[in-house]
Amino acid sequence: MAPKTGEIKIAFKGFNWSSAFWAGIAFAVIGQVVRMIGALLTMSYYLDPAFFGVWSPLMMPSNAAPPVSFFVLSFVVNFGLGAMFFALFSWVRPVIDTKNPSRATISFSSLVFGLSIVPYTASLLLLINLPLLLILEWAVESLAIFLVWTYVVARLIKT
Repeated sequence: MAPKTGEIKIAFKGFNWSSAFWAGIAFAVIGQVVRMIGALLTMSYYLDPAFFGVWSPLMMPSNAAPPVSFFVLSFVVNFGLGAMFFALFSWVRPVIDTKNPSRATISFSSLVFGLSIVPYTASLLLLINLPLLLILEWAVESLAIFLVWTYVVARLIKT
């Protein structure tokens, strides 16, 4: 049964949209930095002609560096994901210790890692013919993004 209009309003009552905006910005910036470092560390995979057909035309329209449009789109997508994860963080906040940013970081990052990154990584391993080390590197990058981002958000909220 679909929720009534009033029920949806109650779900978002008191939601801090301003914080969601800044959390989205933080997620996008942290994500860009971590992914760029990861790309530099694993550049040999991206330059290997055997994998040229795997990369999205958005990322590599030719056998060269990604265009600016890819980074802009990546930032926008990460901004949306950051706002979404902030909504999830706000939702689970009553059951995690947000007074202690380190504990909140471990709790929330473990939750997200276990529920999204591990299944995603397992699916990639089963479905896509990419090197194991590259897929594991992407999982480590994702964990690093969540650890840093959650710590920043938990430090800012502290209630």
